[in-house]
Amino acid sequence: MGHKIIIISCPFPITGGGGRRSFEVLRRLPDHMEEDIEIVLPLDCVRAILRDEMDKTDKIIAELIDRGIEINEYSLQLLEKSAKFKQFKKDCKGLNISEFLRGTFSFEIYKKENSVYLKNCLKFVDTENVHCVYSHHECLDSALLSYLLAEKLRKNLVVLLQLEPFRPLNYLLRTKLKYTYYAPSIREIINTIPEIIFNAYTSRVYKKIVSSKFFKCFFSVSLAPVILSGLQNSSYSILNPANAFESELLKYRKNLKEKEDCAIFFARLSPEKGIFELPYIWKKVTNIFPDLKLIICGIPETRFLRKFENIAKKQGVSDKIILKGYVPRNELLEIVSRAKVFIYPTHSDSYSLVALESLALGTPVVTYDIPAIKYSYGEFDSVKIVPEWNINEMAKKVVEVIKMNEDDYQKMLNERQLLNFLKLHSSWENVAKAEARELEKVLNT
Repeated sequence: MGHKIIIISCPFPITGGGGRRSFEVLRRLPDHMEEDIEIVLPLDCVRAILRDEMDKTDKIIAELIDRGIEINEYSLQLLEKSAKFKQFKKDCKGLNISEFLRGTFSFEIYKKENSVYLKNCLKFVDTENVHCVYSHHECLDSALLSYLLAEKLRKNLVVLLQLEPFRPLNYLLRTKLKYTYYAPSIREIINTIPEIIFNAYTSRVYKKIVSSKFFKCFFSVSLAPVILSGLQNSSYSILNPANAFESELLKYRKNLKEKEDCAIFFARLSPEKGIFELPYIWKKVTNIFPDLKLIICGIPETRFLRKFENIAKKQGVSDKIILKGYVPRNELLEIVSRAKVFIYPTHSDSYSLVALESLALGTPVVTYDIPAIKYSYGEFDSVKIVPEWNINEMAKKVVEVIKMNEDDYQKMLNERQLLNFLKLHSSWENVAKAEARELEKVLNT
């Protein structure tokens, strides 16, 4: 047997963009590396799958195994048990603790859980051949498990940043206050307390990671996560390309001349993605275009949906917003490609796959000037960037795009610089190659 890389990964697209990226890269990584790959699922990944259909995960696992990737046996056992809550709870102490208490005492809970989990996982690992431990996610569960594993095995440690793992306290407080301004909630204010503590614990873990003698570097999908978490003095490498879309999306650009009078929002329906600002923005837009519709695609959490509906009702735009909920992939692509503009008031992103997909589909984006957007898309005329939280400017830019004549609209979406960018990012193979290349550098030092 050759050397092995243990990758801490949640490679399930149903968990979000990070899971999807992980899956797309992992299934291609064996073609570009000599080392064997074994995946250990982080505990939060197993918890997430608890709420979803197991048959979807089974297909992903089968494909990865077919590609020659080993899935840790204990991870699989725990994943199977997760379908039965009582059995799962026996394996993961503390799961029944409320979100508030979990956030407040998160570090000790996470450390204990991951230590026990790690001990069980190692029963199925040939530790002699492990060359490197690689966390495919920046979240606390994955980063902590990777750190503990690297320290235990005394092997190289690499962590991939798809988002900023933590943020400065002043930024976190300012953002939370802004959220509650648009959607006042005592519960959200109270929940800020464990979030602040959780953020501090994550920062603490990352200090341990960068000070470890086994830590090699961070990989990051853009400069944004590095800067926002203050990790720029650590060793890091920016992957390029770091994300991709299926090349088939480009065929939808045929709809450039068949745009409909609507705007689109398709992303995770959460405050971090700006859903509570959308009704305020849309009210200003429909003051100019009363018949224009905003289509929202995605499955929201019930508590967020209720708040959103209340805000939309108060702003008088309930009848101008279409909540589609979950939409099958092919239907979603068709809807996005026919929309005139993608309204994306996001506050948290590292690269934004949805912005990339929107551009590939031929739909311009209006969004905030957060670092992830500026670093990745700031050079394109088809991405209209306004100051964060400035809903007046966002509505103004949306109106400007709607008013554009067909020639200017087509020119904006067919600029040479953008088309070259899309070509580079139209293949997950390119992303896997870039990641394998950086991993090989680590393994050869």
